[in-house]
Amino acid sequence: MTLPATLIAGYVYFDEVRDYLSTPEFRTEIKRATLRCNYVWRDAKAYNAYQGGDINELTELCRRSPIAVSFEVRVTNDDSVARELRELSLSATVPPYGELTLDEIQSVEHLIQHGVETNLRRDWQVQTIPSGSSVIFEILGFSSTVEGSEDHWVHLAEMLDQKDPAIVDALAVISFQARVSGFFEGTHVLGSCDIKIDQDEIDQWHKKDWSRRIQITNSCD
Repeated sequence: MTLPATLIAGYVYFDEVRDYLSTPEFRTEIKRATLRCNYVWRDAKAYNAYQGGDINELTELCRRSPIAVSFEVRVTNDDSVARELRELSLSATVPPYGELTLDEIQSVEHLIQHGVETNLRRDWQVQTIPSGSSVIFEILGFSSTVEGSEDHWVHLAEMLDQKDPAIVDALAVISFQARVSGFFEGTHVLGSCDIKIDQDEIDQWHKKDWSRRIQITNSCD
């Protein structure tokens, strides 16, 4: 009995070492993704006016805020060892901006406080995924640069407002990578998908009040 048990233990150990030394084996699934304005209230007077019912304050703030990309992703670890997702990076090419600089990555948690849903955003922290397990994250990526207007939400919003033919059926391409624990160099591509700005999404956009034109969501294929 000793020899087979030793062989089995050695085989399992070898399997774990092999996985640790090799490229990670992940499966990812993104069902939907969102393009949105990354507004932050910094003017107390404007925020109080909005709370008092002046929805134009939100509309104006949103349109002069940078565009952001968010999505929920399920990550499954198919390795025989636990993996840590360390530094996360996100890239996106979105019409009409071209390639975006998304150097700020946050995780988003939805909470109910006093009967009202609110979002808690945190800077990305190391996440451990045990062997054979799946974890669901909501990720938000945006630019840390506040100067300039090249990536402001207004550019896409106005094209949607005007039903610009150049935006119909345009594709936004998202890709995200991470540094993962293990004995290998470089980042590992976790997944990528495309968001199509189709006619149905544009029609839905025009059914919204101006104050709700802060994001567009579609399936991510």
